[in-house]
Amino acid sequence: MDSITTAFLTGRTIEVAGVATRFTGVTPDRAAAMASMLGLEPPTDLEPVISVIFGTAAPPTPDGAPDQAHDDVDVWTRPDGLWLRHAGGVTARVAGTEAVIGGPTTNSWFVFRRVFLWVMGHLLAAQDRYLLHAAAVGRDGAALLVLGTSGQGKSTTCYAALADGWRILSDDHVAIRMGPTGPEVSGIPKPPAVPGELVAGVPAPGRELMGDPRRRYELGTEVMGRGFFPVAAAVLPRHHDQPRGVVSGGDPPTVVQTVVGSCAVATDGPTLAQLFPLAAAIGHLPAYELGLSNDAANRVDEIVTIIRRLRHQGYPSDPG
Repeated sequence: MDSITTAFLTGRTIEVAGVATRFTGVTPDRAAAMASMLGLEPPTDLEPVISVIFGTAAPPTPDGAPDQAHDDVDVWTRPDGLWLRHAGGVTARVAGTEAVIGGPTTNSWFVFRRVFLWVMGHLLAAQDRYLLHAAAVGRDGAALLVLGTSGQGKSTTCYAALADGWRILSDDHVAIRMGPTGPEVSGIPKPPAVPGELVAGVPAPGRELMGDPRRRYELGTEVMGRGFFPVAAAVLPRHHDQPRGVVSGGDPPTVVQTVVGSCAVATDGPTLAQLFPLAAAIGHLPAYELGLSNDAANRVDEIVTIIRRLRHQGYPSDPG
């Protein structure tokens, strides 16, 4: 067992969206699941505020039908916490500043990543940070918030931005909060990935994600940025049927709806009431719909050209 997995077996504290969080996997496979997602983030000496334990015993779920069902995850929301049940039998209870995940599984890696969005989303919401299924890149003290569902081009947009000098904050999970001058975004510490069709061989730094159905390569932490960045604009990528990349002005209501829809825990009234003003503030920022080239060989260069032009123009309300 490697040293990082061993650290998660005994408990490793890292910062997640600026909050010291202690992660503990009580068996080697569960510690390895945490390490595979979070192990490249350096430990912190700060006293942990949040605790996440991946144990073996399954926390009991409330009686009755779940309040929500999301593919293979059932969700119960109660005044005193949040409960989850994965189709494979793993359950989770999130209450106060602690989350306990447990139950039988033959694929700890998959299950931990599957429940992470709800578990950390609920814990961070209590710290006035809202976890989104979204991406972000940062440079020069500003960030682009990249919004969209799986497969719409978030990772592609982030990978392309590297060529314009940006750092990837995250290509999958980000946390947003209201800062002193407006909305801010921070990445969740997970190495970004790039679609295999965009690269010839394994990128450096990086490694192949074995068994990944999307044939992606995981990049190293050298390409990542850390900390919160003020959001300069929102970007909504989408694939289209032309060889040239295109950009047009984004629709503010769509931005707001996408932000709210990207937050897994924004389903109860109190959380939604807290998130909505932040989503509305993001909706008032410049927003762009980014049409990605249908030519994989040309896609990255087209995105770079568009992002660089928007940056040089100071993120205009009308990209022209």
